[in-house]
Amino acid sequence: MTGAITIPLMKDGGYSPTSAGAIEAVASTGGQLMPPVMGAVAFLMAEDLDVEYRVVAMAALVPSFLYYAAVRAGRSGGRARPFAAIHATATSASA
Repeated sequence: MTGAITIPLMKDGGYSPTSAGAIEAVASTGGQLMPPVMGAVAFLMAEDLDVEYRVVAMAALVPSFLYYAAVRAGRSGGRARPFAAIHATATSASA
């Protein structure tokens, strides 16, 4: 539903139709994976598994991180950052 609003706005803002569609597709897919949005399925999973919502949300962090890391690697031509650079960034951010 949001694509009907956001894609025309992005096109008006100067993005090509292809780029606007790609951005919307990535954002919508990531939104279904990333806590706290995740979609209604997360609540159904928590109910069905008889666990708290936060357990389901925590379990979704790793797949959603991997999704956005893959998107970022694809955007940079498939050249992923070396692990040492990622670790250095994470270490400096937590300090």
